[in-house]
Amino acid sequence: MSPSEGILSTLLYFKQWNVPVTPADCLRFLPAYLNPATITQLESVIQIEPLATMLAHHQGFLVFKGQEESIWHRHACYNATLTKWRIASRTLRWVRWVPFLRLIAITNTLPMGLATPESDIDVLI
Repeated sequence: MSPSEGILSTLLYFKQWNVPVTPADCLRFLPAYLNPATITQLESVIQIEPLATMLAHHQGFLVFKGQEESIWHRHACYNATLTKWRIASRTLRWVRWVPFLRLIAITNTLPMGLATPESDIDVLI
């Protein structure tokens, strides 16, 4: 698989949830053997055909052309995520004092930055 195919696969994976990704997100989720070393290298791969005709780089996000409206959804999720992180950190501050507790993890949409106002806070203890 080439780097452009890896980038395309990563973007298609997130497209199923209507989520645009930043170049940094794309680097993080690409398989290690396909991962360009820097965002500059990633952006140079994106400017080569066929990706150049398929993708739009808008407001710091990579989206498929015609999917730019999903960026507003991501901005709304970001604001909801910040609110929920504050709630989770205040609440879990007390739980960490439980004896013999080894791990507290936040799971699902919150750590991915995709929480909506309707999302709950999923905790793994």
